[in-house]
Amino acid sequence: MAGEQGDLLLGNETMIPGESASQFLPDVLKRLERARKALGLVKKAEVGSVAEKINALDKAIAALRALDPVPEISELEREHSVLVEDRDEALRDRRENLLQSAQVARWPFKRLKEYDYVGGFRVNYKLERVTLVLGSELLTTFEETDGGSLFSRIQEEKSKLDEFPFARDAFIETIKTAIHIARCHGTDRNGKVPIRSLYPMIVLARQSHDRRFLKRPVARSFKDYTMAQFVYDLARFGREGWKTDTGDRLCNQGPNMASIAKGATVILPKLDGDGSGGEQLGVVWIDRA
Repeated sequence: MAGEQGDLLLGNETMIPGESASQFLPDVLKRLERARKALGLVKKAEVGSVAEKINALDKAIAALRALDPVPEISELEREHSVLVEDRDEALRDRRENLLQSAQVARWPFKRLKEYDYVGGFRVNYKLERVTLVLGSELLTTFEETDGGSLFSRIQEEKSKLDEFPFARDAFIETIKTAIHIARCHGTDRNGKVPIRSLYPMIVLARQSHDRRFLKRPVARSFKDYTMAQFVYDLARFGREGWKTDTGDRLCNQGPNMASIAKGATVILPKLDGDGSGGEQLGVVWIDRA
C-alpha cells in the first residue's frame, strides 16, 4: 500500500521557470495519471471498510492538490504571448516585403490601412491568410507569411490570367453569342443585358464553341471560366476599347444606385494603375462602330 501511495503522490515536482510547454508536458501528464488512479481507488473503496475509504480519499485529495495548474498556465500564457508577438511582427514584415518586391519589379502599388493594391490585385490579409481580389471579384485565398513569396504568387496568378486562351476578337464574339442567348431567355432589357446575368451565358457560349465538349459533353471536358477571369478579360481587352476589327463594339451603360445596392454590377481591376478605382459596369450590349 505504501508503494501504491507513493505512485499517487506528486512529491516536490515543480516546473522550472523558462521551460517550454513541450518540456513540462510530461510532468503534467504524470500528475493527471496519478489523480486518475487515485479517483479510481475512491470508487473501488465504496464497497470496502471505513478505513479503506478514508485511505483512498487521502490519496485522492493529495493527488488532486498536486494538480495545481497555476505555474503551467502562467508559462503557457508567457509562451503564447511571445508567439503572438513574433507572428504579428512577421505579418507586418510581410506587407513591407511585398511592397518592396513590387517596387523592385516596378509594379504599381498602393498601401491602405487594411489592405494593399499591387498591380491590378487587391491583397487582403487575415492573419496568415491572404485573399487576392480582382475588381469586385474574389480570385483566390491561400496562406503565406513571407512577403517575397507572396509577390511571386501574385506574379504566378497574373501569368495564369494572361495565358488564358482568349484573343480580343474571340472574346467579343463570345459576348455577342452570350447576349443572343440572354435575349432568347428574356433576360435582356431592350437588347441590353445586366453584366452579372450575362456571365453564365458567357460560360455557355464558350462551351458551345468547344469541339471536345460538343463531342463528349461531360464534366471532364468542361472548361472552367471564373468570374474573376471574366472581369480580368474585360479589363485587359478594354485597354484599347472593346472593339473588333469587324466593327463590333461592346458598349456599357453605367449602373444606377439600385443596381449597385443589389450587387448586380461588377467593378473592373485597374490593370495599368495601382489597382484601385476601376470602371464599374451595369448593363452591356454589342453595337456596330
